[in-house]
Amino acid sequence: MEKRALKIFLIPSAIVTCLTIILLIVLGELRIFDESKVIMIGLIFALGCVILVAVILCLIYTKFRKKESENYTLGNLRITLDYMLKQVGFFPFKKMLLNQDLHLNIAVIHLRLGERESFECEIKEIQHDKLLALKFFWITFALLKEDNIREAKESYKLFLESPRSIHKRSYEFYNSYLLNIFDYFEDRSEVTRERMREFSMEIKNPFMLDYYSKLIGKERNRI
Repeated sequence: MEKRALKIFLIPSAIVTCLTIILLIVLGELRIFDESKVIMIGLIFALGCVILVAVILCLIYTKFRKKESENYTLGNLRITLDYMLKQVGFFPFKKMLLNQDLHLNIAVIHLRLGERESFECEIKEIQHDKLLALKFFWITFALLKEDNIREAKESYKLFLESPRSIHKRSYEFYNSYLLNIFDYFEDRSEVTRERMREFSMEIKNPFMLDYYSKLIGKERNRI
């Protein structure tokens, strides 16, 4: 379990428990209600406090996600990363899909910022079956950017062997993206170049498009 998550959930829980006990003691001393009603009031009070804490945490989390999205759209990657890091620990278990997805997004931001070691630290956290294909896609992508074709091919094999839990169309897109780049390094024929130019129209991610466009640009400069 994440250490920060323990603090986020255990501290409010401890406070709620203490307040509930105090309430039960006070009501018991005042003898306004019989014992069964006192216990019922205590349970309702505790439940209300838990719901209130959950709502507050959701509001904080939503605020972070909104700020993250706004800054990512504006290209403020460093600020985006800061908001992502603030979200780490909101989810109690490392292998939760939400937690794993957050680490994946943090890893990609590190890669975009050129922070290779931080990228490797974050990408290693990804163990959820639904994210393994994306994990190995980004590892392969990072290796291709470094022109490390041999290791990129090994990583690509792991991509192909990963559970295809992402949407079929998305999986085919990521696969085609990598195959086109491998073809670029192995077969720079006119057919390959034309296919790359056509496929570039489908790329929406600016980071992926920038690298892909640079490869196409290199070919144009050679002609």
